[in-house]
Amino acid sequence: MATGRVFAARLMVVILFGLGIGVLASRHLLRPDRQAAMIASFQTWCLPLLNGTPTTLPDAMVRLTITQHDSYLVDPASMIAVQREDRRSSVLDILDHLSPEEQAVVDVAFTDYIVWELKATLLPPHEIALSWDAFSVWQSGRQGADGVAKIVLSRFTPEGEESQTTLQLVMDGPQE
Repeated sequence: MATGRVFAARLMVVILFGLGIGVLASRHLLRPDRQAAMIASFQTWCLPLLNGTPTTLPDAMVRLTITQHDSYLVDPASMIAVQREDRRSSVLDILDHLSPEEQAVVDVAFTDYIVWELKATLLPPHEIALSWDAFSVWQSGRQGADGVAKIVLSRFTPEGEESQTTLQLVMDGPQE
C-alpha cells in the first residue's frame, strides 16, 4: 500500500515536471519571428500613410488602451504593438522588448528595407544619436500627398526597461 503511494507521488512529480518543461519549451519553440513581425507591421500599418490609404483592424489584433490619448493595437502572437495617428505611425516592442540579438537583426533588416526598397536617404545624425543605442532618421524619396515622410529607427538602451525599439513613419507638412 505504501509502495503504491510512493509510486503515485513520484509519477505525479514526473508528470508535473514534464508539463512545466513542455510549457517552457513550447513558448520558446513556437515563438513567432518577432523581427519579421516588426518589419511586416511597419509595412502594413505605417507605409499606407505615404499614400493616404486607410488600414483596417484585423481580427487577430487586440486594442490596448493605456490612457484616453494613448492606445495600441497589439499582435498577441508576437507582442508587437502599433500606434497609429493621422500623420504618424509607430511599431514598438513596448510590451515585450526584443533581445539584443533580435535588435541587431531588426536594425540591419529594417535599414536594408528602408534604403533598398523605399529608396530613402539617411539624414545626417541628430545630436541625440550620440547617446542612444540606435537612432537613425531617413527621408523617404517618395513625395506623399501631404508632404515628405521621415522614417525613424530608435532605441535608447540595448537592455533593460528603456530598451524599447521603435520603427516610425512621420509625415511632414507639404513641401514648398
